[in-house]
Amino acid sequence: MNPRLIYFIALIILISSASAQSKGKIYLITYEIGGKEAKYSGRLICNDTMSQWSKKSKADTTVVTDSGRRSYISTNGYTGFVYKHFTQRKSFFQQSLNIGNNKNKNSYYSDTIYPMNWTLVSGTKRVGETECLKALTIFRGRSYTAWYAPSIPLSDGPWKFGGLPGLIMEVYDSDKFCHYSLSGLTMLENIDSWNAPIPIGNYSDFKKVTKAALKKVIAELEANDEVNPECPTCGTSKVKIETIENILED
Repeated sequence: MNPRLIYFIALIILISSASAQSKGKIYLITYEIGGKEAKYSGRLICNDTMSQWSKKSKADTTVVTDSGRRSYISTNGYTGFVYKHFTQRKSFFQQSLNIGNNKNKNSYYSDTIYPMNWTLVSGTKRVGETECLKALTIFRGRSYTAWYAPSIPLSDGPWKFGGLPGLIMEVYDSDKFCHYSLSGLTMLENIDSWNAPIPIGNYSDFKKVTKAALKKVIAELEANDEVNPECPTCGTSKVKIETIENILED
């Protein structure tokens, strides 16, 4: 059978299963983050209709319990929020580059939910005690490998990742820019609800504004770079700014 057809059949089964098995459940999933953001840890909170991703310094706590009656999620110090709205099939991500006209970190942009195309390939791996299967994708300038758990019927994952027939337990890119690995999964009885943010634009708007701001920063850094006195004709060095999504790509 065609692998792509198998993927879509599995995804349909997963969505049906997830709606039956996880209805009314709230998951708190934590991830260790490696690569360029190794100082952070991440958390993913899922309920029936939405999920919320964010990251924070590894020294901080994630859940506060009010006398054992109710768990609520503190957002103090968290950044890089991504909301995925399952019924609307949309996601909303927080602008997090403090440059140029992008200094308002409370601004959100919309994106397609799970905007990557996965290829399911052969391969198995245990992440913790969970057997996982392998998937690959090229997404906005980076090649990713993901390990997902069919035994956990959540078609979600860290950051913008998701859309596989099972929870993404580990995902990383070939350049080692980012590496997310699941470190914990717990159930919450209830949490304070949250609403999807109101976006000021879509991903194309975000890329246009951010690309212009990055190019301006690069030009300023290169203009201020000192000329090598031993080679005055060599010119200044080229400045390279890396982002998880290749914003500077045309």
